[in-house]
Amino acid sequence: MPGQRVQAKILSHHPWGAVVQIVGFENAGLSASIDMIQQFSRTTSSYDELLALFPPIGSQIDAVIEQIHRWRPPVSVRLSIRPDDLESLAWRCDFCGERSR
Repeated sequence: MPGQRVQAKILSHHPWGAVVQIVGFENAGLSASIDMIQQFSRTTSSYDELLALFPPIGSQIDAVIEQIHRWRPPVSVRLSIRPDDLESLAWRCDFCGERSR
């Protein structure tokens, strides 16, 4: 559900962000990622500064479900690790349209 806090394990880095695995949903048939450029490009002054924000591969971090796309398998989940989102993310549910918080 968008707005739900989860634990995520960083699997790999890419120029745009990271592919992760949501802890507890390893066999759920979904893909998950963190778009670091979308989340932090406005607050960083260089790509090197942005790269320094990437969580290390293999680490387990707190995250918040930002979006869920169910258009075709596998389900795709976008996570946020922005501090403000971890505190108070409010997002509309893809199913019912209500705010998550």
